[in-house]
Amino acid sequence: MDPRSADSRAIVFGTRHPSENNGGEHLWRRMKLRTVEPRYDRDHTWTWHAAWGLPDAWTRAHVLELANDRRAQSPDFGYSGWCELEDGRFFCAFHHAGGEEEDYTPGRSSHVRGCWFEDGDFGK
Repeated sequence: MDPRSADSRAIVFGTRHPSENNGGEHLWRRMKLRTVEPRYDRDHTWTWHAAWGLPDAWTRAHVLELANDRRAQSPDFGYSGWCELEDGRFFCAFHHAGGEEEDYTPGRSSHVRGCWFEDGDFGK
């Protein structure tokens, strides 16, 4: 197989099939992942040690999920824009499909939503 033509795939460790309502208990002390993409001339290594805290600690502290539309088709959500308001809050407008709505039609039902948030909302 030509390594430059490999399809992309999810990298999952721990419980093998998260979509099957199964579970498991795992104790991870360290993890190292290396991804080589010759097509793009990229070689990326990610390393984690338990002593550093949770592997997603940075994400929990710096990324705020405003809305989740897991049942929508991928082109039907995202595309956000935001601004900081005079009172210190932020306003974000984003493309949202409403994948759980009864009349949702992939590629035809998305709309624009907006919400306000502030620094204190991160890490909750």
